[in-house]
Amino acid sequence: MQDEKVETVRDLLILLYTDPKQLEDLLELKASSKRWGEIVRNAQASNGMFLYLNPRKSGVVLDVRG
Repeated sequence: MQDEKVETVRDLLILLYTDPKQLEDLLELKASSKRWGEIVRNAQASNGMFLYLNPRKSGVVLDVRG
């Protein structure tokens, strides 16, 4: 995600609101999936840390301060 300049929860939320299709592709998820909804809810509610694990068990931890 760093290659796409998504390094914080804030970056993720900006991409969500400006180009959700690009975020779908980056996360390898469809916006209609349950996992997508969980990620969005967690990002919106985050006041510190955010963890994303994809189906292949690789992931990223983001914090709101970068």
